[in-house]
Amino acid sequence: MTSLLTTSSRAPARDPMEVYLERLEERDRREQKHKKYIDAYQTLADKTAAIAKARTIAEREAAENAPKEAPETPAPDTKARPKWNYYPSYGGKSSPTPPPSASTDPAHIAQLRSDLAMSNQVRAEQEAELKAARAENAENKVIKAEQSRRIAEIEKQNKRLEHRVANTTEEVKKQRELAVQAQDEMVALQLELNAKDKEVLKVKADNKMLVDRWMAEKGEVAERMNKTLEKGQKKR
Repeated sequence: MTSLLTTSSRAPARDPMEVYLERLEERDRREQKHKKYIDAYQTLADKTAAIAKARTIAEREAAENAPKEAPETPAPDTKARPKWNYYPSYGGKSSPTPPPSASTDPAHIAQLRSDLAMSNQVRAEQEAELKAARAENAENKVIKAEQSRRIAEIEKQNKRLEHRVANTTEEVKKQRELAVQAQDEMVALQLELNAKDKEVLKVKADNKMLVDRWMAEKGEVAERMNKTLEKGQKKR
């Protein structure tokens, strides 16, 4: 009975699935706090893909618009004069004009620098997002381990409580059997007592009847003796 009271006084154990779902809801709420970072990361990824696509298209168009390689021509005549520009260099001689190169175009260089700066910025932001994601992943792993440990503890506690409940149930069953047995014994004793009472009443009735009969007989004897004495006195 003491173990039953002790078990009933404790707080009821919570369902492990309910605790697990609560932890999942907490994780979802925590992830909602970082939603703006996730959206920003997605936006940066889209921008990076758009820049890469635009760069690919620009390179393709530049390759298509570039002058095709001239067909092979016979060796130039050594006597033929090269094309000279009209701006004399040092020494009074003129120098050939080199063809313009795309790699030395200031606009192209500025575009490359802008793309490089944008790429570096995107990379820095992505590295920051990756660092935050790794930190959050590590935190989630710690939370998951804590949840697993807590679930294991709850399962052990449930097993202990189930064992106690089983013992208490067995004890209550035995006590109920003892109570039924005691009640049966009390009923049997009551029946036996009732039988004894009836027997006592019968004995008392028999004794009273015997006493009354004996008194009646003795009364008759005394009356006869009195009558005999009265007759004897009259004869005298």
